Amino acid sequence: MTAALWTAIGVVTASLVGLFFYVGTRIDSLGHSLSTRIDSLGHSLNARIDSLGDSLNARIDSLSARLDSRIDGLDAKIDRLSDRVDVLSSRIEDHIRHAG
Repeated sequence: MTAALWTAIGVVTASLVGLFFYVGTRIDSLGHSLSTRIDSLGHSLNARIDSLGDSLNARIDSLSARLDSRIDGLDAKIDRLSDRVDVLSSRIEDHIRHAG
């Protein structure tokens, strides 16, 4: 009976060791799979962030160019108005001299 008991203990022990080995291997496999997925998601997120950053920079550059163009247009209009004011001031001074 002792031999049968030791045989049963040996079988149970071998089964548990095999089960632990299987579970450990399965955990390692799942950990590797999870790590691969996390790395892939990280790369995808970085690529998306870079793409959005490039898009945002392009929009900022476009808006900046538009604003610069409008400011240049306003500067030109101000210069023309200033020239007209000078011409009108000169004419008013001429009229005042001739009237006086």
